Order: sequence, then C-alpha cells, then structure tokens
Amino acid sequence: MDRGHVLRRVVHVCAPVFLLYYAFPEEVMGLPRDMLVIIALIATLIFELFRLIADRPIVGMRSYERQQVSAAAWAAVGISATLLLAPLEVAAPVLFGMGLVDPLIGELRRRGSRLYPLLPAAMYMTIILALLWIGIGMSPMVVAVSTIATVVAIGIERISSPYVDDDFLMIVGPLTVLLLLL
Repeated sequence: MDRGHVLRRVVHVCAPVFLLYYAFPEEVMGLPRDMLVIIALIATLIFELFRLIADRPIVGMRSYERQQVSAAAWAAVGISATLLLAPLEVAAPVLFGMGLVDPLIGELRRRGSRLYPLLPAAMYMTIILALLWIGIGMSPMVVAVSTIATVVAIGIERISSPYVDDDFLMIVGPLTVLLLLL
C-alpha cells in the first residue's frame, strides 16, 4: 500500500481531534477561540494558494488534485465551518461521521466490495445516532434527523467534482441537516 494512501486514511480518522476546540476557553492568548479557527483556515488557504501557484504535489495528495483545490483544503473549510457554526452536540457526529466513514467508503470501493453502500450507511447511522443520543438525548426526532443526515452523507459522498471535494460535502451536508432540523 502506498504511503500517500495510508496518510490520507490517517488524516481522515484524525478529523474528530478538531473537537478539542470545544475544550479551549472562550479566549486563548488574548483572542476569541473562533479567531484562532479563522486564522488557521486563512493560513491553510494561503498555503493552498501557494501550492497551486507552484504546481507542487504534497505527500498524500492524489494526482488529480495537483491542478485543483485539494481535499485537505476543502476539509479545512468544512471543519472550520462546523467549529464556527455548530455546538459540540452537532459537530461531534458530523466530524466523527466523515472522519470514519469516508475512508471506509474509499476502501470498500477500492476493493469492489458489495458491502458498499450498506455498511457505510449503517456505520454512519450508528455514529450519528449514538452521538446525538449522548449529546441531546433520544427522541423520535433524533432518529428521523439521524436517518436524513445519513442519507445525505452517503449520497453526497458519491459526488465527484473538480470544483468541490466530498470531504467538504460530507461535513457540510449533514451539518446543514442537523442545524436546520434540530
């Protein structure tokens, strides 16, 4: 297995680490914690701009990303939006869902497994339902919203576009569902 592939999978699985943001005090180093997210996002986007201008690949980057905004940059935008717009109870299911299920989908597709899309959908539904249950409690509405968010996440992951990456869509799609319906 190539190292770039392994690195991409590891980075995905680490997406929930960004939830540590919620453990920070409201002010860090004299700045509102939201400002730190914005600064990190701007730094990431500036790096991405220079990467595109220099036309240089980065370890773990797929070949088609060389001439377009990388999946990592798209994920940074989605994660930043989540941290800035959502409470922990909503952010946790979204980031755990994308971080764990998107790589699973990639591996199942790569192997031509017949478990796709049923296994990823079951896993995503379990993650989102369990974390919403822990965060806000169980109700028929939580079950319904979890189901809708699962359908959106698994469906949206299939989108292949040179303009927007599924790492962003798998965050923002379910995030929108949760924010609108909860």
